[in-house]
Parts: sequence; structure tokens; C-alpha cells
Amino acid sequence: MTVTLLPYDFFRGARYFLYIFFVVVPPASQAWAGDGDIPSASDRGRLDAVERALTQERGARQELDAEARALSGEITELRKELVFAARSAQESEDALSEVEATLDQLNASVSHLRSELLGRRRQITSTLAALERVAMQPPESVIFQPGTAQNAVRSALLLRAVVPPLEARSRSLGKDLSAFAELRREIATRHDELLNTTHELEDNRVRLDGLLRRKSLLHKRVERDSRQTAARMRKLAAEARSLRDLLSRLEEGGASGQGDEVWVQAEESEDTEIAAFSPPLQRALLPSGIPFSRARGKIMFPVRGRLVTRYGESSSTAGLAARGLTLATRKEARVVAPYDGEVVFTGPFRGYGKILIIAHGEGYHLLLAGLSRIDSAVGQALLAGEPVGVMGRPENSEPNLYMELHHKGEPINPLPWLAANRKKVSS
Repeated sequence: MTVTLLPYDFFRGARYFLYIFFVVVPPASQAWAGDGDIPSASDRGRLDAVERALTQERGARQELDAEARALSGEITELRKELVFAARSAQESEDALSEVEATLDQLNASVSHLRSELLGRRRQITSTLAALERVAMQPPESVIFQPGTAQNAVRSALLLRAVVPPLEARSRSLGKDLSAFAELRREIATRHDELLNTTHELEDNRVRLDGLLRRKSLLHKRVERDSRQTAARMRKLAAEARSLRDLLSRLEEGGASGQGDEVWVQAEESEDTEIAAFSPPLQRALLPSGIPFSRARGKIMFPVRGRLVTRYGESSSTAGLAARGLTLATRKEARVVAPYDGEVVFTGPFRGYGKILIIAHGEGYHLLLAGLSRIDSAVGQALLAGEPVGVMGRPENSEPNLYMELHHKGEPINPLPWLAANRKKVSS
């Protein structure tokens, strides 16, 4: 169903019309309360027109309410689809990584077995050449050679000692050749599986991108003017001296009576799309789950990958203790919200580059940095597992996602909060 929302100016005009009617135009009871005056036909016509206008406005308002509810429900269902699609994409990334790792192991086994086979072939070839020389000597030559009887006995004993191990080695070589052929078949099978998984991952990514575009269009149909709030928050970001200062300012902004949610929007750049969402709609979509403080050990990893830097470990660049986690990911890996929350900041900040900050309530904020693309906008409520962005494609290295968890402005170790899953993230 195509939903068409009436413009905001319509309701401003309607309110103005009602004001004119009830304030400027006297009520009908006063107009007819004169000295026995009888309402004229024009008065009755005007009253009928006003009543029709009021009826139309009530109908339009009811229709708008119904459309808003339908749109809210559509976005809610769409977000559930996004969570499922993101999970499918991440599972495809896992499967692709496993197939690639298996292929690497198989190729290493083939290389090792090939070296062994070449060595054994040289040994067998040398032994067979010696035996062939012995076998080619005619029996009559034994009579004319000195010490031939003893040599003949020694040759017979040598052949008796050499032939059985040679036969065993030949049988082992045959088994190794069979194993080699089996490995090659396994590699071919895994290669086909790799192609299928790659296609599946690409299909999931295309579907996910389509859902994200659909969600963006739905949000734009109910967006309101939040530029003043966004400008105020941009000013906060510019004035903040550090991330702690920024989070503190965000907390102060949220408690200043300017709304239940803190809205912040960084300046737009060429590769960052930011939209202003409707506050009433987003508040209605905020998830109601377990408070973050009671979700310790239940937070999902934002991306599938490999843990390369832990909280508190020495940084390879400045030698300082890491204030968060660094995860090496696949190229163009999907990044999801680790837990229910609300986006309070997107865009570049200081030395972090392009960042995304999610508020989880109770003074908890999660920071994600290193994304190539951010698909979430400020003010947007998020479900756990909902996609928020995509990693990049560096040529000579793996993409790295940096993650910090803050409580009341202070960084804390995120690892104890994350759900243990060796399949999702390896050390």
C-alpha cells in the first residue's frame, strides 16, 4: 500500500482557519441572538461550509493517524527484516571465511604431499636403476669374473633385503597418490562451494542494501525539520576537546529539557549520508528490552572477524594502552548494532576518523570507528543486530573496526560485556 502523508503546512493552515472561525467570526448562537433576527440563507450556507470543512479535517486527521500507524508498523517490520538479512550476510561471511581457510589447508597439504612424492619417486627410481643393472648381467658372466660365487650370493641377499621394502614403499606411494588425487577432488569441491557462498553473500548484500534504501525512503516521508538541533550538536562536537568531553556534552544536552532523546548530526561529507528523522516516530520505535546494565555477557559482536587488540594492550603506534578493542574483518563486512539503542552521533571526530556513537541508556555509550560507510542517522532507534554500516576495501591489509564502550564518559573493557562466540570472533 502506498502511504501519502499530508504536508505539515496543511495542518498549520487548518489551525489558522479554525482560529479565524472561532475567534474572529462570532458563534452562531451570538449571530442569531439579536432582536428576533432570523439567520439568512447566506449565514446558513456559511455555517454548512464550515461544518463540512471541520468534518473533512477530522477525516483527514484520522486518515493521517492511520497512515502514521501503518507507516510505523511497516518500518518496525522492515527493521526486523534488516536484522535477519544482516545475520544472513554475516553467516555467509563466516561460511566464506571457513571455506577459504579449508582451501588454504588443503593447498598446503597438497604442496607437502607433492614434495614427499617427488622425494620418494627419486629414491625408488635410484633403487630400480640399481636393480635393473644387476638384472641385466647375464648368468654366464659369473663364471668369468673373480669372486663371482661370493658376489652372486651377496647380490641375491641384497635383492632379498631390498625388494620387500621397495614393494612396501611402492604400495605406500600408491596410497599417497590416491590421497593426492582425493585432495585435488576435495579442492575442486571446495572451490565450487566457495563460488556458491560468494554468490550467496553477494545476494544477501544486495537484499540488505535494498532494505536499507527502503528504510531510508520511509523515514524521509515522515522527517521533520531538526536542523536547529543538528546545528547545536555540531557546535558541541566542534567545541569538544576529547571523546569524553563530547559524551559529557551529549549527556548534558540530553538533560537540558530539550527532548527525551539527544539528536546530533555531524557535517555531511561526500561519502556520508545523514537524514533527520521524526522524533515522535522514532520514540515509538525505541525497543524495550533488558537494561544495558543487566546485559553483561549478552552483547553481540558488531562484526565477524578476528580480535587483534584487546582493551589495555599496548598500541602498536603510540605505545599507549588501548581504550577499546580492534577487530580485523573481511573486506566490506557488515557492521551491526551490538545492542538496542539510539544513534546520537555520526561523522568524523578528531583522530577517530568517521565514527558512530550509540546510546544504550544508563550512561552507556558505544563507539564504532573505521567504517567505510555509515547507514544509520542520528535520532534513529536501533535493534540489536540491525545493520549500521559497512567496512572498506583496503588493498594491502584487512579492514579494522575499532570499538569503545563508555560508562558516564569513562572507557571500560568491552570484552566482558560481549557474548562468547568463537565462531563470530577468533583471538
